Amino acid sequence: MVAAAALLFRSVKSLIIATILNQLFSIAVLFWYLHGRFPRFWTHFDWPFFKQQLAYALPYGAFGLLWVIQKDLDNYFVSASLGPSDYAIYAVGWLDVPVISLILESVASVMSVRVSTLQLENRKTDIRYVTAAATNRLSAIQFPLFMLLLVAGHDLIVLLYTKAYEKSADIFLITILLIPLSVFLLDPIVRAYKDLRNLLLAVRIAIFVGLFCVLGPAIRHFGMMGAAITAVAAQAIERIIIAWRAARAVDATVKDVALYLGLFKVTGVTIAAGLVAYTVRNLINPALLIPRIAAVSICIGAIYLTGMFVCRLPGWEMLSTERIFSLVRTTLARMRHA
Repeated sequence: MVAAAALLFRSVKSLIIATILNQLFSIAVLFWYLHGRFPRFWTHFDWPFFKQQLAYALPYGAFGLLWVIQKDLDNYFVSASLGPSDYAIYAVGWLDVPVISLILESVASVMSVRVSTLQLENRKTDIRYVTAAATNRLSAIQFPLFMLLLVAGHDLIVLLYTKAYEKSADIFLITILLIPLSVFLLDPIVRAYKDLRNLLLAVRIAIFVGLFCVLGPAIRHFGMMGAAITAVAAQAIERIIIAWRAARAVDATVKDVALYLGLFKVTGVTIAAGLVAYTVRNLINPALLIPRIAAVSICIGAIYLTGMFVCRLPGWEMLSTERIFSLVRTTLARMRHA
């Protein structure tokens, strides 16, 4: 609906109206679904249960609200301090990679249910194992993608936004450092252990206040790079603190580092692939952006896939010869019966 409004009317007003209508439609569908599953559900209201859920949800709601403001706080400071032209360069440097958000949200949704179930059964060992397994598999996808963006990021920015935004590449190389941090799934554990919610909110408030105080001086002394480094550092510090508290909640010890062996192997193979790709990229004329990006992609893909089988990285069994032949046989069988 929003996309149709943007294409047909090409105005901000149409986007706002389309967004409102889209939300109203979502509410109507939700009401229809609830009425079908639980007829006249609105006639039954459990106040004690409502209060319990409200007490659980309010800290997370405040946490989310602060996050919406915090994630754009550096943009506000850059825009106010450096003007619209520099802000445009800075905003491009925070280029989003939708596929990463899609993967993370999908995995986190499944993990939240699983970890909550294990928490109710007080199976902390299984929580540590499941979390480590999910982290290892996420790293197998996100680390090579991160290395691709790190090595080819400059060429990609120039290709997409022209040389006028070449300075955005430096910002981009800073902001994508958040990709490796995102593989550590903390949200399912934090949501499963209710006693962590107040700490979570306190950490978010402290980080927000600190970021608000530091951004101004950072921009005055270091410009856009100062803003990007400060924003990324704030998120990194927040994740480290929450990770430490989450690890304590599930009784994690130093021995549990062995559960992340897959992540370490992925890191090693990814670094090796990145070094080779960087060397090959620099042998190509800088004006040939597409060939440079293609060369980086081929190098990282070839070396990483080889390393996946040789080192048996997380997910290698999905690409085994047996799995591939099985998929081909299933596909051919479906085609014959179609």
